[in-house]
Amino acid sequence: MILSLVVFVVILVLAIPSAAIFIPLAAITGDVRPLYAVVCFIVRVGYFVGGIRFRVLGGKTFLRAVRASSWRTTCRTSIHRR
Repeated sequence: MILSLVVFVVILVLAIPSAAIFIPLAAITGDVRPLYAVVCFIVRVGYFVGGIRFRVLGGKTFLRAVRASSWRTTCRTSIHRR
């Protein structure tokens, strides 16, 4: 419970100033890639602080698996805590 609260607080503290900067920037320029990159970074930092790691297996066959509708057999994700 405390771990999830720490992750939530870290993401919230980092998201408020970045939203104030990057949402108007995305609206002015029409390019959302910087906003997306910052959001990915914030989530990565939040999970790192919380000690949560993700390991994706079968990423090379993901598109083929989606087309074949057998995603569960070819692409597996496992979540590990440090």
